[in-house]
Amino acid sequence: MNFLRPFSTSARLTLLIASTYLLLLFVLGAGVYYKVSAQLEDDTRNFVMADAQELRSIHALNGDAVFLREVDSRSADPEDSDMFYSVLDARGVTLAGQTYPLPGVPAAKRWLSFRLTDAGRTRVIARTFRLGGMTLISGMQTRAEDGFLQAMLRAAWMSLVLAAALSVLTAWLISKWMNLRLMRLSDTAGLVASGQIGRRVDVDHSGDAFDRMGVEINHMLDRIEELIGGVRQVSDQIAHDLRTPLTHLRNDLVELKMDIAHGRLDAHGVDRSIAKTDQLLATFSAILRVSKLESEPLPPRLATLDLATLCADAAELYQPVAQEKGITIDLSLASATIQGERDQLFQMVVNLLDNAIKYSPVGSRVLVLTQSEGAGARVRVMDAGVGIPVSDRQRVFNRFERLETHRGTPGNGLGLSLVRAIVMRHGGTIALNDAHPGLCVDISLPAMPTPA
Repeated sequence: MNFLRPFSTSARLTLLIASTYLLLLFVLGAGVYYKVSAQLEDDTRNFVMADAQELRSIHALNGDAVFLREVDSRSADPEDSDMFYSVLDARGVTLAGQTYPLPGVPAAKRWLSFRLTDAGRTRVIARTFRLGGMTLISGMQTRAEDGFLQAMLRAAWMSLVLAAALSVLTAWLISKWMNLRLMRLSDTAGLVASGQIGRRVDVDHSGDAFDRMGVEINHMLDRIEELIGGVRQVSDQIAHDLRTPLTHLRNDLVELKMDIAHGRLDAHGVDRSIAKTDQLLATFSAILRVSKLESEPLPPRLATLDLATLCADAAELYQPVAQEKGITIDLSLASATIQGERDQLFQMVVNLLDNAIKYSPVGSRVLVLTQSEGAGARVRVMDAGVGIPVSDRQRVFNRFERLETHRGTPGNGLGLSLVRAIVMRHGGTIALNDAHPGLCVDISLPAMPTPA
């Protein structure tokens, strides 16, 4: 196919389709021509054999003289003008009928194919027979058969030319149609590359390959737009959320510098600055961890875990914190086996417990539930706090998103972002519902996540 390289993809596709179609048509036409030609020749031979058998019967019943007269009579009969009869003696001299155009006497019991002297246009199919000292050559001219085959051949060539034109036109139309479909994808990609991130490929919902490609590209663009929006949001929120602690840290360092200049050293001020620095570092570590979870696929080999055991360990870890606030952690843990990364799933449960205890009133209860569900497992954490309004439930998964406008509650707004990243990485789903009162975080995880 190297000779097609100078042509465009559309031209190559057109030539390939047209050539394939014409080749198939040529092979089919050649097969039909050969079959018809063979059938006509078989019919001619059968007729010649039947006619010759009649002449041989006349010779056997009436002798040479009657036989020769019958051959002359048939040769002169205008109604038998397509027949060929010739009787030769041992020396090749014509005794009756037409003159055999080839020299010598052909061997008996064989088929002959020769042309008469009319410029070689008339072909004869004949059979030879030995009758005593004579040789009978009985045959039939194939003018009608050859004429039919010639007409058939001319029609075939005309059909081939017409088919070539139609195949080229059809292939061109197909290539143009494909180009138009591809140009839609290309134009959309160009617009997105120019900054119009909201543009999408037009799909016709036909379900063909181009339509499915357009749907997948739109899904990819949705994800890219979501990630870009997340980056922009994170940039804005980092600037907003970290400006205050960085300002406080700077003020503490300025005061510490002034204390040192005056010969005073306040250890409490140093500890306060270190604590604020650690908080900032923890925030950046959480940002990096969320980004890593959203971008990296799961490893091919995962540990088999029981979510009930995992939740029990997390509850034991947070039991002192809950008791300090007068909150009871109730467990309803049924065995639920899945495959995943233990550290991440443990972090998921820890974050949910931390939020539930943080926002629950004194003396309330936090319920942790696990159960098997089909080919997966369910984790549910419910508290008795104020809950989250329906309009804000999707927004709280964003990084640095906190519902308190005064931001007096400790935290960096990354807890639920990290939880959702872990759930999505394991192929699960997360939903926020009412606990009447409070919030119910409902997570479903498949038994075996599919690696991205």
